[in-house]
Amino acid sequence: MPAGPGASAEGAAAPFLDIVHAHIGYQLVGEDGVGSCSWDRRTATACISDAADVRYMVEHLIQHVLGAAAMFHPPLYGLHAAAVVDTRGAVSLFVGESGVGKSSLVASLAFLHGFRYLTDDFTVVDGRSLRVYGRPWRIEVREGTARHLWPKAQPQGHRVGDKIVLDAQEHVNTAVSGDVRTVFLVTRGDVTTVSSLTVAALREGLGAPISMFIGSEDVSRGHEPVFDALAARVEGYRLTLNHDDGIARAATAVRDILG
Repeated sequence: MPAGPGASAEGAAAPFLDIVHAHIGYQLVGEDGVGSCSWDRRTATACISDAADVRYMVEHLIQHVLGAAAMFHPPLYGLHAAAVVDTRGAVSLFVGESGVGKSSLVASLAFLHGFRYLTDDFTVVDGRSLRVYGRPWRIEVREGTARHLWPKAQPQGHRVGDKIVLDAQEHVNTAVSGDVRTVFLVTRGDVTTVSSLTVAALREGLGAPISMFIGSEDVSRGHEPVFDALAARVEGYRLTLNHDDGIARAATAVRDILG
């Protein structure tokens, strides 16, 4: 581990450590908060404070190692999706853009309806088996959903904007992986509705793999037959969410579909 640039010739303690890899690097910096760094294939740098909460720091590191695994080892592919596991061990994926309600939806399914929690944002698909893997050590809950789940007193967690980030395993049953049975394409709308999708519409909604690394071509190499097979194998639905109706109502509708 090389000494940081603040180290003197006499070996004085460095103000920070700069750990560099050809593709992945982390800076543990001596300032408060999380640094502002860009990610790409060449620099791939995450700045994390050594004054930050240790659990949050470790979670942040593991999250990016997971993203790197999907990037550098096809046939592993990343999906911007949340996921839960039902009592039969089948996975339901919720694919959608940030802010549509994926995290709050899976939190409600896990807290209120007995589903096991798998991930709230990033899912890894194994192209050989179509099995998916999540990050079940953390869960994000927006304040509005938190007030519904805990009307008397909200749990303490790391706050990011209007979200509370919790250690999932302290609050719900979790799962590490499973086989996908159902995929919901989640969007916002005026009315909360659920409708069936054709294989073609579902495949279009799955799009291409995502990456935490900007400008990397590796993440999508060879994904087409894998995503084609996934779309053909599962049940597909379009879930339109009206947040004014409440996430709990949408979670109940999903629970009824999944049985």
